[in-house]
Amino acid sequence: MGMAGMGIKVDVAGKGQVFYYLDFALSRPANSREKLFYKYYNASHSDNFLVSANYTTLLVITDGAITSIGIVGPDSKDLNIKTIVFEIWGSIFQIKNPAIGEWTIVVDSNGPHAIRVEAFTVFQTSLIGNCSDCHPNATCEVYLGRLQCTCKDGFIGDGFSCSDVDECAYSWLNNCTYGYCVNTIGSYDCLCPVGYTKGTGRTCVDINECSSPDLNKCHPLAVCVNYEGTYKCQCPPGVIGNGFYCEIDQCARNVCGSSMECSMTGSSYSCSNPCVNHTVLDEPWRSTANAQYVNILCDYDKMGWYRFVGSGGIRMPESCVPELRCSTHAPMWLNGSHPAPTDGIVTRTACAHWAGDCCQWSSTIQIKACPGGYHVYKLNTSPACSLAYCTDPSSLNDECLCTDDEECRFVSGSYGCYCKENRTISALTDLTPTVSCGLQSMKTTFRQCQLRALNIDVKDIILADSYCFNVLNDNTTNTYSVLSSLQAGNCGMTLSTNGTHAFYRKSFDFTFLLNGLIIRDRLTTTSTCIYPLDMRISLNTALNPIISTTIIETNGTGNFIARMAVYNSSDYKYPYQGAQINLYTKTVIYIGVFLEGPDPSLYAMVLNNCYATPSSIPDDPIKYYVIQNRCPSKSDGTVSVLENGVSSQAQFSFQMFAFAGNYNQVYLHCQIYACDSRTSTCASTCSGSRALDVATQTTTNLKIGPFNRLDPAPSSAAYGTLASWTVIGTMLTVLSIVFISGKP
Repeated sequence: MGMAGMGIKVDVAGKGQVFYYLDFALSRPANSREKLFYKYYNASHSDNFLVSANYTTLLVITDGAITSIGIVGPDSKDLNIKTIVFEIWGSIFQIKNPAIGEWTIVVDSNGPHAIRVEAFTVFQTSLIGNCSDCHPNATCEVYLGRLQCTCKDGFIGDGFSCSDVDECAYSWLNNCTYGYCVNTIGSYDCLCPVGYTKGTGRTCVDINECSSPDLNKCHPLAVCVNYEGTYKCQCPPGVIGNGFYCEIDQCARNVCGSSMECSMTGSSYSCSNPCVNHTVLDEPWRSTANAQYVNILCDYDKMGWYRFVGSGGIRMPESCVPELRCSTHAPMWLNGSHPAPTDGIVTRTACAHWAGDCCQWSSTIQIKACPGGYHVYKLNTSPACSLAYCTDPSSLNDECLCTDDEECRFVSGSYGCYCKENRTISALTDLTPTVSCGLQSMKTTFRQCQLRALNIDVKDIILADSYCFNVLNDNTTNTYSVLSSLQAGNCGMTLSTNGTHAFYRKSFDFTFLLNGLIIRDRLTTTSTCIYPLDMRISLNTALNPIISTTIIETNGTGNFIARMAVYNSSDYKYPYQGAQINLYTKTVIYIGVFLEGPDPSLYAMVLNNCYATPSSIPDDPIKYYVIQNRCPSKSDGTVSVLENGVSSQAQFSFQMFAFAGNYNQVYLHCQIYACDSRTSTCASTCSGSRALDVATQTTTNLKIGPFNRLDPAPSSAAYGTLASWTVIGTMLTVLSIVFISGKP
């Protein structure tokens, strides 16, 4: 081809293109080959050459750089020639079955190059049976009575043997102006990179993977963030994981309370008390009074909970410590105050004094005040060396920690907590217990500082019928408490009502041992809790309410109790009582469902489906839906949903109706679940399209009934509208309790 003569160098990548050039030229099917034109040039030019015979193919070959080429046949028309190769070092163009006559070639170039035209002829005299000799990827054509096998576009060879051309290996064989080229058998595809899709005008545009859950692999709890060509999944605050998998961080939900440390292990958590689980540091050199040191010490290895003991002090100093104290260069002190026992675990800043700056370095630590008058510290590795946590030697003289209403005094040779007020406590009648009223219990509490004023040790208090109560001796809050269950008739608990409120009363008899030996005084006190009557409290005031109850076990939250009851008024204060309910038709009946447990306010009670059947079988083929997919029936105007998916209780009502036929009893089945309102949207929007149904989950079944009919069933003429029929019978409620943690 003379490329060296043209002064053009071919790099390593271009060698494959050269071989393709040769492979194409040498594989042309031909019985004869004739050179029609060959000439060298140094600039643009126009020349003529003659085609004097019938040829199968013309190859126009350039050697050297050209900008463009035009070829015109005898009919003076510019031909649509096929480009085989077009590179800076040379080109090949193919013309099939050229016409006889004078041809014109026009070349635009600014440098030396050569033009060569070669003609190929295929002679085959027999047409019968020879087309089968062509390769499957070749075409069989007859030209001037002669048979020709030609490889199809995308293949190379002599027609009898054709192999695939990798169009992606050469830029002039494909038109992928966007994305990237992928070779196929006989052709190629132009594909966009991952994260892009084809746009208008042969372009690739970014795919917003966050626009649909089907386009990304983010966990349902994760937040999807779109980027050019890709996306990122991030678990929200309070949720741990890499975004493709998210697990609710139970510790972030304060499941252990403020006084316990929460630790996550995989998807489970554990609670521990740092007042019990810690490491003791008994190192006198930590004292701020220590201005002499032999070794410069550094707390680079301190990570975890520690308690300071020993002659150096039991607490960190709360003011800036001079440099070169505590056997270190930069002593670390507490920039803030120590917590009281009621504060739980608190976060503080520890500062290091150096170069005249009292807080040249800082570290975040946690502190808890423990029963017994000491603190524990969750220390972090010192931010530099040499830095060490110091202790205050004066803390040895203040070894008591008191509540807000107490003060530390040095009495009879030791420190202790005493009530702050000046009121004198000289007799048992001066004691003033407080009463706290909970949902399920009454708490009667004495302050230990008042008991100590009477020289009473809580260990010497005898409570009558103590087996009925839980006694709490809390050294953290310095209180002595008695917990009583709110169950009327249990251990002397009484209950009365005035129609609007319920009154729980309990009398307690305390006997006090003086010096642990003799009995001189007794104290009788009465505690009262008053509750406004509501759906829950009214059940306690009823003698024999019709109610269903089950225990629900959960992971981490504790056990919950789900209850459902039937009421005869819209204020849900008067539950039906007895073994069964007898009702007239068209009576409005009120249904209440609620949760009881450690903290039911975190969950919303959701009624998913409620339907009636003429038998106690939930799968009875005869069904009439009152609530479906969390929404009231559109065909029954008597259905009213007062509350659903909003709080830990749900309420709805409807007018009773009867099934057509000889049915004397009716059953109601409700499928409900408890929804975690912190991670899920629990309340449904019933306007427009209906809410989506919840996936099937493990259920717990409850049964209430029966309801018996007091009037005759309607005649067959009334069967046309089911919503107007009257239902009387037994109510069976299937409560499907599902604790949803955010996963759909």
